[in-house]
Amino acid sequence: MRLLIVGGLCLGLAACATSDPIVDQGQPQAQRVQADQATIDAALQSVKSKLKNPDEAKFSGVYATEVPGSSGGPVVCGLVDIKTRHGYTGDLRFASSDNVTVIEDKKAGGRTALNNDVIRKLCSVAGS
Repeated sequence: MRLLIVGGLCLGLAACATSDPIVDQGQPQAQRVQADQATIDAALQSVKSKLKNPDEAKFSGVYATEVPGSSGGPVVCGLVDIKTRHGYTGDLRFASSDNVTVIEDKKAGGRTALNNDVIRKLCSVAGS
């Protein structure tokens, strides 16, 4: 009986440990690249366009990446500190490209989790 319970637990853990199809947590997905200032400015403007107080946004740690094998241009990643009526949120990660801009959300589940996974995939580089 013990063997059956232990075997069942091992199978359950193995199923939970499978790789997420959106984000492979084991290896960085992107490589750092150089981006021109116009690309970076456009990305920061896109992030600001999603905010209620865009003029109060504070950016830091901005860099560009590309995902090997992708046909899109560079993705601009970094941190943004957003001002709310309660003060600043603290640094939130963001990713912005020609097609999409996503900002990290500290809530759990649903679309929030997907957005956070997208940021992780597009912005995780070796040595970060």
